[in-house]
Amino acid sequence: MNVGEWLRGVISRHFYIIEERPDHDAILYYVDVKPESAEAAFDQLRRDLLGQGFIPMLVFEGGEYLLHVSRRPDVTYRSTTWNRVLLALTILSTIFVGTINWALYMGKTDYAAFFTADDVLNGALYFALPLMAILGTHEMGHYVVARRHGVAASLPFFIPMPLPPLGTFGAFISMRDPIPDNKALMDIGFAGPIAGFVVAVPVTLLGLHLTNVVGQPIPTDESGLVDLGTSLLFGAFLQLVPTSGDFLLHPTALAGWAGLLVTFLNLLPAGQLDGGHISRAMFGSASRHIGIGVLVLMAVLAVWKGYFGWVVFVLLILFLGINHPPPLNDVSRLTRKRWVVGAMAFLMLAVTFTTAPLVPVEPHYGFDAVATEPVLMLQPQEVRISNISINLTGNTADRIEARLDPFAVAALLQQGWNVSLVRSIAKDGTQSLSTKSASRTFHIGAPGNISLRVGAPDLGQQPLGASVALPVGVRSVTDHSKKTQLTLILRLGTVSLESGAQRVDAPGDGVATLPLVVRHFGPANASGLLSSQAPRGWQVTFNQSSFAFQGESTTTVLAHVQPPSGAPAGPAGNLTVILTCVIGTGTGSNGTGVQTLNTTVVLPLSVGRRGGAQLSDVPQQLQLHNGSTLLLHLTLANSGNGVDRFQTSALTDPTLPLTVTSPADVTLAQGANTTLELELRAPVGVVGSGYLAIEVDGTATEGVRETVVIHVDVT
Repeated sequence: MNVGEWLRGVISRHFYIIEERPDHDAILYYVDVKPESAEAAFDQLRRDLLGQGFIPMLVFEGGEYLLHVSRRPDVTYRSTTWNRVLLALTILSTIFVGTINWALYMGKTDYAAFFTADDVLNGALYFALPLMAILGTHEMGHYVVARRHGVAASLPFFIPMPLPPLGTFGAFISMRDPIPDNKALMDIGFAGPIAGFVVAVPVTLLGLHLTNVVGQPIPTDESGLVDLGTSLLFGAFLQLVPTSGDFLLHPTALAGWAGLLVTFLNLLPAGQLDGGHISRAMFGSASRHIGIGVLVLMAVLAVWKGYFGWVVFVLLILFLGINHPPPLNDVSRLTRKRWVVGAMAFLMLAVTFTTAPLVPVEPHYGFDAVATEPVLMLQPQEVRISNISINLTGNTADRIEARLDPFAVAALLQQGWNVSLVRSIAKDGTQSLSTKSASRTFHIGAPGNISLRVGAPDLGQQPLGASVALPVGVRSVTDHSKKTQLTLILRLGTVSLESGAQRVDAPGDGVATLPLVVRHFGPANASGLLSSQAPRGWQVTFNQSSFAFQGESTTTVLAHVQPPSGAPAGPAGNLTVILTCVIGTGTGSNGTGVQTLNTTVVLPLSVGRRGGAQLSDVPQQLQLHNGSTLLLHLTLANSGNGVDRFQTSALTDPTLPLTVTSPADVTLAQGANTTLELELRAPVGVVGSGYLAIEVDGTATEGVRETVVIHVDVT
């Protein structure tokens, strides 16, 4: 029996042969097909012929069923050596990249310190393992279902790529037999994406949970970071497991996100992609037009979003081929169940779709510049370093240029002032003052300082109390539109009036005590007088209002502030305390004479609730030995009309540097009381007298502050 007769005998067991014709390297049979049994008949015919080295293909053309039978090409089955080698290399490359991702995630910037044992272990555990699990499950889904349909397929070929962010180009399997029918085409195409998807979802949720657990903040300098495209599904996961702060995405979440991206890319209905298999099974030859539409859409996205990674993907699809070959049985249609599977595939495509997967963070430049000492007071011939604090408001490190006005610097030089910029804070936190300039550029990657060196003139060049203005321009070197101008005031040998308080809260039925510090920077003799300006009805008295300064000195003064009787609660205007200082005793050889200077402190006034914080058991005087410790117990009562939380703070006389440990905050109900314990320590070698001011401030309601002052002797 020859081959032709044998083929006719085998085919006639399954289909009625109407006509037989030779067709190049194949034999063409016109057959009669019963649609209800065509699928089972063809599948059995395929299995009969494959065993003898033939491949059948059933199509419907011109109103007739045509069966093409051709020789099966010789298949050389290779060993799995390359599969295993590529798998090992991909595991190593994903561990390598996972180590880099972990080190960067933990804030490391020195590449030499990346590959510690801890980094390698965490990179493998938290990135390489979940990513390889997703990719491996995806490919094994194809492999298992292909074998179930009797289609010979290779084990996965993984593609290593030892570069961030993923460390691999994915994987593929090789189909060594044609796909028998649309049912198998649908099943094999969908098996990989759904298998990988089932693993990617819990990996992503676990990664978002770990993002909160570790809580690694986004760095101030975001250069080098990338924004991950957020699909509908990934956005829903972010709502389900919201981050509790501005945190970097954990490497495990990155692996899960990559799994969702792989699902999306494979489900695109074009060419030889998994989505192309599904589209061909559902829509037949019309799937080619769908594939062309997908390529056009990706090209539009590349232009619209400026993400030209889509161009590379379009070229890859075109290289693999936009036309999808038909299955061997292109006559049998899909069942309703597999149409549902196809709809699920397109739903997965929709919820994992992202317009631009990886986009570098766009740099934004900006900064705030604040002088730490807007008014800089120096003694004659004193040299001091003063800082301008720089805080970045953009998301990228920048080069900040500070420039002194050259005309202002020249004028200051004529008056005896010496001003220059010096180096900012170095990496080790120290200051380098080796280089001086009127213009300097600093690289700022985090909040830092620009330092200014100021040398004051002597008394022969400027009188005490002389003030000059120093303009300082600060701008971004990268973006010249980001700039600001600061004006520093330089003052020579004068006095200052300072208060640590931000406001004065006077109880409606009591007196508020405000500590003030009067400093004289010398060296000339001077006298001073304190006065005040307050709203009508307010009374302000000082425990000391006149001073006689000789050389440098510091004095603590207590201002007692009492509101008028029946004053309503709330803001009540401002309190202005004025220190009028007369410097010098007459005209001297250097031309200096009597000078009058005014220094002021302005604080807002407010009237609090009647009652509020109330301290009792307060001693009028305390005595300590130098080097000793004393526990001071006071009774705090809440005499207000509600629950309040009280903070306790202490201010010591600058001339008597006691160390005071204040108690923790305490919450009291209305009418409740408690005992406050403060620890006072007198340093060894310190002897003298001074004041200790203890302030209790209610935080829940304004106006419940009380301050008591105790005289302290250290012997």
